[in-house]
Amino acid sequence: MASVKLFFIAILVVALSLNTSAAVLNPSSTAKPRFETKDRKLSAGALQSLAG
Repeated sequence: MASVKLFFIAILVVALSLNTSAAVLNPSSTAKPRFETKDRKLSAGALQSLAG
């Protein structure tokens, strides 16, 4: 029973270390944003419909 717990703890440690090493190799600050911001300008018709 103790060996099973040890085995699961070892798997958890390996998974955590792989996760942190992947985060170090691929920092989120340099990664592309999922949704790129676009310059959206309202047309005159849209402004009129917003104004009522």
